[in-house]
Amino acid sequence: MKIILLRHCESLSRKQAKVEHDAERPLSETGRRQGKFIAKTINNLGISPEAIFCSPFVRTQQSAQIIGYNLKRQQTPIPVSLLAPGSGLSDLLAVCRNYHENYKEDWMIAILHEPDVSFILGTSLCSGAEYPVLVHEGDMFAIDVNSEQEPGKMLFSFSTSQMLVEEPEK
Repeated sequence: MKIILLRHCESLSRKQAKVEHDAERPLSETGRRQGKFIAKTINNLGISPEAIFCSPFVRTQQSAQIIGYNLKRQQTPIPVSLLAPGSGLSDLLAVCRNYHENYKEDWMIAILHEPDVSFILGTSLCSGAEYPVLVHEGDMFAIDVNSEQEPGKMLFSFSTSQMLVEEPEK
């Protein structure tokens, strides 16, 4: 199955957001721009995802909502508790299989947390070894993976932190 695996877009700290719990942290303005840029990139690549899954945390849901709204074929994100921090490849594959009948052929998006993204990439692409690249907020990885037993394949990746340029102050 083809999955666009994302670390949520840039978020505020608990202190900046004035929230008590990590799960309540919202996106920053840069994170909102990252989400729009990610959707534009997916559209430009001609990819039309069938589903968007995310963890139940605020920052992943906001990332998913912005991306889903800005896709050519808009998608309503599906928050799934199985994808909360601590999830792995088996959880991701189970969610994709349970929520979408054509999971082997269609593209899906999963918006998760770190170190879960690195763990899933390491499990699927590096025979369980640690993924050798630091994953930043807003980074996107397109992988083709069908099981934990078979090696997956990296289709493409990019980092929005390298693509977005801060707008000059006015």
